[in-house]
Amino acid sequence: MDNLLKNEWKSYHEDTNRRAMMRDIVRTLWQEDDQREIDYRHALPKKMASTDYQKAKQRARRLYVYANSVIKHLEKTSQTSNIGVAIFDNDGCLLKLFGKAEFTTWAADHHIEIGTIWRSEFIGTNIFTVGDRLQARTSLIGAENYAAFLLDTACYVAHVSLDNGIKLGSVVVMTRYEDRSPYLSNLVMTISRLIELQMFWLEITEISTGIIEGYGIISLDQSNGDNRVLTMSKEVFHILGLQSRNVHYEYLEAVIHNSGENGEFFAIINEKRIVNDLSIRLNINGRQVGLTISTYAFKENKFHMDGLIIAINSMKRINTLLSKYSVNTARVTFDEILGKSDVFLATTDKCRVASKSGSHVLLLGESGVGKDVLAQAIHNESHRRLQPFVALNCASLSKELISSELFGYEEGAFTGAKKGGNIGKFEMANNGTLFLDEIGDMPLDLQAFLLRVLEEKSFMKIGGDSPIHVDVRIIAATNKDLKKLIQQGRFREDLFYRLGIVRIHIPPLRRRAGDALLLADAFIEQICKRHQRPQIVLSDTAKAFMSSYDWPGNVREVQNMLEGIISTQRGNLITRDDINRYLAFDNALEQPVMRPYRRIEGMQPVAEGDIYEALRLCNNNRTRAAAYLGISRRTLYRRLAALEDQS
Repeated sequence: MDNLLKNEWKSYHEDTNRRAMMRDIVRTLWQEDDQREIDYRHALPKKMASTDYQKAKQRARRLYVYANSVIKHLEKTSQTSNIGVAIFDNDGCLLKLFGKAEFTTWAADHHIEIGTIWRSEFIGTNIFTVGDRLQARTSLIGAENYAAFLLDTACYVAHVSLDNGIKLGSVVVMTRYEDRSPYLSNLVMTISRLIELQMFWLEITEISTGIIEGYGIISLDQSNGDNRVLTMSKEVFHILGLQSRNVHYEYLEAVIHNSGENGEFFAIINEKRIVNDLSIRLNINGRQVGLTISTYAFKENKFHMDGLIIAINSMKRINTLLSKYSVNTARVTFDEILGKSDVFLATTDKCRVASKSGSHVLLLGESGVGKDVLAQAIHNESHRRLQPFVALNCASLSKELISSELFGYEEGAFTGAKKGGNIGKFEMANNGTLFLDEIGDMPLDLQAFLLRVLEEKSFMKIGGDSPIHVDVRIIAATNKDLKKLIQQGRFREDLFYRLGIVRIHIPPLRRRAGDALLLADAFIEQICKRHQRPQIVLSDTAKAFMSSYDWPGNVREVQNMLEGIISTQRGNLITRDDINRYLAFDNALEQPVMRPYRRIEGMQPVAEGDIYEALRLCNNNRTRAAAYLGISRRTLYRRLAALEDQS
């Protein structure tokens, strides 16, 4: 040690008048140290217990994130071996030392060690206490240090602060007294600003990763060969079912254990494989969690980071989005529904009013009247219109399948259950509308489960052990007489009253005067456009028939008939004969399956031409012809006899 330096230091301690040469802040701090009666010749920083040091590091984890890559890069690229960098927390704990071997050896010889406290009560005035008092960049050189062990040092400090001014800690550049330089004051400021810039970058990154609900983003720094967490959005913890916590610069393995069951996941991470929406399952504390993951490798030259960004999404959310934005969408509005008859306009008006109520709705009517179309319109007019519309036909599935379709199931719930389980219609429709078509065909025991869900607003998946809470509006529909089914013991009366808070009867097409032709014109235009055909029109006789026929299949029959005729003929005119041929035959073999030529009230007697057309279509089978015309066989014989007498 330089004797002049040592003598100067001793004179400061032994002759208070000599302190007049000191800077004001240093002199003030020394006076405070004198009052503490510190043994300045032998004082050393206080060593912390290992547990206390670990807690201090945990509290300062954010500072580790922001400082590590910046200083590590300087450590690697610097040609100077006698300069090091120390990181202090706000309590004066020396958290981390960076430097080459020459510096770390010198530091150890001078009792500069991690896990030690540098507050004034232990070692008097030092670089930490001066910087803490000034709250600004400064230096402390040689004899300005109160304790002897720091006499041979030159230290330069700058603070690291958040954007809101909160100080995270201090960065100190250290070297030997003889290597002091004004350049080091600029260096420590540069380091602190780089750390703050990186801090800002990571803060923005972390905020942005939390913008999209349902997506969890993990950013890893792998530049040192391990999986250090830079950022982890709160949604990650939500998806994994874990309590949210600060994991800055912890290993990823502290959150997702690198066990055998998670081997595929860590193979992707450690090998930096690029995957897109890969389905994978993780074991999280004994629970199986289904995910999709996507990865993106990044190299950040500014902050010298080399790592991986991982985006995870729960399979539950994927299924919900699929239900919300694909097939489970209500496309029809009231403005698109055709009908001008008074009875139908009154029905749609009632539906419009019901859509605003939020109550469950029961749509009653014959097959083909458009109950599904009105259900979509009710949803689109309701406050749930931006939420899913999910439809299930209760008659199209077996008793076993309808239960799993409604409520979903967990993986392994039964033989054949698919990996990852399945989300049910109720969960898909959460906050939206569930349309249960053909509700009268729902098995009786399943009706009890449905009633319980409506009352409790929760259910459990098949094989599940925790309730799923839902807020769903039910629109049910049936062509059955539910009151008769109740009398027969095939439908629950309590479910009928629960579903039928609002009951709307949809009139059949035969009661909608004038609507058949209106619908026909619209269907023809749609079908021609879809098939890229020139516009086709109805002949006068075809129009007369369509206005008089009672359409037992209702709107669906009209649409299917026109589709079938247009798809199999070349002309641009649909005649009465075309319609008769279609209604008389139902399959490709053209076997006659007669549908009655029904007459509505007030209709004129069957015309001569209709009788001969019926005989022609039925190959002169008079029994079939009578059934087709909707008259008795005796009436047909009487009309034929009258026609023969006229001839």
